[in-house]
Amino acid sequence: MNVLLIIPTYLPIIGGAELAVHNIAKFLNTKDINADVLTFNIKKERWKTSLRTKIEYVDGVKVYYLGAFNLLFFLNNKYKSLLIRILGVQLVPSIRLYKIIKNYDLLHFNDEVNLSLPFFLIPSKKKKIFHFRTLLQLYSGFKKYSVSRFVLRNVSEKYIVETNEYVSLLESLGISKSRMLSWKKGVNTNIFRKKVVLKENDYFNILTIGRFSDKNKGFDIILKAVEKSSTKIKLTIISPSFEENEYSLKLKEKIEFLNKNTSIKVEFIINVPQKELVDYYNKSDIFVFTPLKDSMPNVLLEAASCQLPIISTNVGGIPEIIEDGETGFLIDANNSEELTNKIRILRNNKELRQKLGNNARKFIITNFSYEIVIQKLIKIYNSL
Repeated sequence: MNVLLIIPTYLPIIGGAELAVHNIAKFLNTKDINADVLTFNIKKERWKTSLRTKIEYVDGVKVYYLGAFNLLFFLNNKYKSLLIRILGVQLVPSIRLYKIIKNYDLLHFNDEVNLSLPFFLIPSKKKKIFHFRTLLQLYSGFKKYSVSRFVLRNVSEKYIVETNEYVSLLESLGISKSRMLSWKKGVNTNIFRKKVVLKENDYFNILTIGRFSDKNKGFDIILKAVEKSSTKIKLTIISPSFEENEYSLKLKEKIEFLNKNTSIKVEFIINVPQKELVDYYNKSDIFVFTPLKDSMPNVLLEAASCQLPIISTNVGGIPEIIEDGETGFLIDANNSEELTNKIRILRNNKELRQKLGNNARKFIITNFSYEIVIQKLIKIYNSL
């Protein structure tokens, strides 16, 4: 079977969806499925497209970087963002799109952040499946604007949902339950595993990962919590990029304050290659992730696979990864005091950290290892 994984942005742009699609393509190619990737040829600045189409191989995966014309290039970011939410479509792809898809049996769309490619492929008679990845963040726009909602309902016959919470949301958007297929993303448990690395033993090491400029990731809550902890803590924040906005600049000021005026050490790192992330997980004592809303974050799967005890918020699909008190701790969103308390509990109890970490690794291997989830995805492909 020839499968084309379609996503609006791809490596070298780094994000959870981009990395997940890359890993899925790699694993499918080891299972007698020919899986390639189609994406827009986007320059370093997000959504700034090139008209040129090119083919490259990224870590062994064949990638079509499709030329496109940006319909909204003349608008400032404020109005551009609004129109994207209303229409769901922003880019007009090169006509080469239709030549490329001829070689594939199945089109697997990923990420509803931009519906341009699915929209222009509505007339295609190819088998299609649409994979939701950021619905919680974008749901209010689809609910409010009938045009983007109409596009979303008609780009595919079947839709992959990663969390139980998505089912009711999609039904409210007019997509029936009979069109939904449940599938949970996975993690490479052979790469993301516990190993011996040098730690800064003078500190209690906390790791968090996410897009620094995104207020929904709750980095301000983590900074408040570690400041209240009154212990010698090193907090490492890893982000795929640094985009200046009011939120990220305030965070930067807070980090500078903590580093200058407290015993807390905060390290901010940008754009760490996925293979190097394993070392950062293993240098840490715990992993903290406190989004206000999220679906099924890759970083939680990776941290748990590395046997790290996790503290995260009880939102979206996160409770489907973490069982409170067994594989980690769940806290209320936007609650820095509760987070401070959980950090103290884990700081003072090494045995509990080991127990939670061991349980987390076992749970991931049983439920989220790529060997298991890719076989389930292939069964979905074969059922279409």
